[in-house]
Amino acid sequence: MTSQIDSGKSEHKSALIKALILNICLVLILVVAGLAASSRALLANGLDNLSDAAVYALSYFALFKGIQWQVRAAKISGFMLIALALGVTIEAVRGFIYGTEPIGLVIIIVSIVAAIINIFSLRVLKETRSDNVNLRAAWRFSISDLLANLGAAIAGFLVIQFGSNLPDLIVGLIVACVAAREGVEILKDAERESGGQSES
Repeated sequence: MTSQIDSGKSEHKSALIKALILNICLVLILVVAGLAASSRALLANGLDNLSDAAVYALSYFALFKGIQWQVRAAKISGFMLIALALGVTIEAVRGFIYGTEPIGLVIIIVSIVAAIINIFSLRVLKETRSDNVNLRAAWRFSISDLLANLGAAIAGFLVIQFGSNLPDLIVGLIVACVAAREGVEILKDAERESGGQSES
């Protein structure tokens, strides 16, 4: 029984480390490209992945602790996503007010590359997500990131098509809404996990 638990923990650790490395790569790609292309959508996705990387690091640390530590790490993850959503919303509003000049082609290419990396991350997390609150949170993050990157690619196409920055800004706001929703879901999941442990 102990060997099975240790094996499970080893799988969880390996999955989180791989997801962490993938997300650090994504942060670098998205933030650099977002600044170069003046894209709020790419920057929002980059900040989202930065939050993810921090969450994976917290989750990895929590695996060495008991269930209460894991629940706490998941709650921190949820609050981080909600805070991120607020920051992205503020940045998008600034873009509406002061204007931006996003480069559509760069947005499309970088978003597609990021989506491919997200798919790899999902494959890494797929087998281990069901039995751990932090890995379930990590899975939600990766799903959210994949959808956000696909949305950014569409925004890049619309920027080229209409010569407007509005699609880029709108996707930035959508990413913020998705991040906020995922943050709330993670907090709910952590509360359910905490409640289940209390009852047992």
